[in-house]
Amino acid sequence: MEKGSRLSFNANNQIFLNPVWLALYLGMCAYAILKGRPEISVAMFLSIAGWTRNVMLGPIVQNYLLLATTYAAVLVRFYHRPKEIGEWLPRHNRAIILWMLLWWIWMAVLLQEFHPPKLANLRPQLYVFLIAPLSALLTFAKSLDRLKIFAVTYIITTIIGGYAALAALKIPLSALIFDPTLGGYPASHLRIANYHLFAYNFAIALIMIVGMLAQTRGLLWLIGLLGAAAYCAQFLLLAGSRQSIGGALFVVLLFAIWGLFHPSSSKPRLLLLLSTILGVGIPIYLLAPNLVVRSGESGLFEAFDLVGDRSHLWISGWEAFIESPMWGTGFVYPYSHNMFVSVLAEQGVVGAVFMLGYFYFLLLQSQVVFNGRGEDERAIWRMTFFGIIVFGMAHGLASGSPVSVRHLYWAGALLWWQCEMVRPSAIPALPFASRVISARTSQSQTA
Repeated sequence: MEKGSRLSFNANNQIFLNPVWLALYLGMCAYAILKGRPEISVAMFLSIAGWTRNVMLGPIVQNYLLLATTYAAVLVRFYHRPKEIGEWLPRHNRAIILWMLLWWIWMAVLLQEFHPPKLANLRPQLYVFLIAPLSALLTFAKSLDRLKIFAVTYIITTIIGGYAALAALKIPLSALIFDPTLGGYPASHLRIANYHLFAYNFAIALIMIVGMLAQTRGLLWLIGLLGAAAYCAQFLLLAGSRQSIGGALFVVLLFAIWGLFHPSSSKPRLLLLLSTILGVGIPIYLLAPNLVVRSGESGLFEAFDLVGDRSHLWISGWEAFIESPMWGTGFVYPYSHNMFVSVLAEQGVVGAVFMLGYFYFLLLQSQVVFNGRGEDERAIWRMTFFGIIVFGMAHGLASGSPVSVRHLYWAGALLWWQCEMVRPSAIPALPFASRVISARTSQSQTA
């Protein structure tokens, strides 16, 4: 095992915490349980899942400890506030729960029947990382204060994940300033196999930072968020995930355009944020264009040309779907590098129908993002979660599957609750006979 002054890594790239880090980690878990704060542990869970390295607490992987912490915190919260148990689900579009359960059952049946080669990886992706945290998210999505804590925890945990990636390569944190492209180190894609998954964290954190900056007023918050934005932008480039870079830049620009027309957003702060991101990204790209443009590519246009780069894989996925249109290949078919083609190839028409139904649900929730109704602060959070969904769909054109793009679901759950605060379910009209009786009663009282 390689031992450093702060973190240790074994041959399997697992992270072992020193006493200080371990105390902080367990302290956060204890605080989340005692205070009934599932938003803290679930944010840690979602972010650490993108580190691509497991944090080990002795023989225990952090995933199960954080999930246990999350649901213990949920129980503590409902114990102290039992009236909130009936308020953890939005009142509109509840049919999506049954729809998603049926889709997950369909995926589970395909995994059981076809036994794909990557079954050991697919089952945890479906059950542990995708399904397990969703109901806990719904228990706090109504509260703006808890959403802020969730976002701040996610951003901080993602920042620590960047530090852990450098520590694994024995690169000092100061190298981010003195050698911002890490050109003096053998750090292509930070030597992470699934560097796309790692980069998703920083793109999502960057989108959250935009949302928080649009509504924050304090100077210290402003400085901290700008520093975090610069850090996330730098790690996006260092990871070299072009789909994440392109998707994040698109959403940030979309957010900026939305902010220009929304009265609650701070235009100068959004402009300052854009300047910070571009001020970090452009110099790094000019110093090391190889972070984005690969060998044999002529420039940025070819680097982001999905059709030329991935079309042959999409065609192969389509051909696999044609061979088995009803249930696809049961996740056996090799990766087609397109979330939408992957559904057809792996789950057939049945899976595609489920996916379209979920996208229709997201479309219904997205209607209130741009209509300007509701509280100003909630409008910004709706735009934030909508941006994370758009990011998931954007990078899904280049890679990903309905199992691996989990932020498409937890962001959708959070957006669902924010839409509830604007558009609650309609109260059923009283029967006609009751209105007649009510009218007669009022007439007799008047007489």
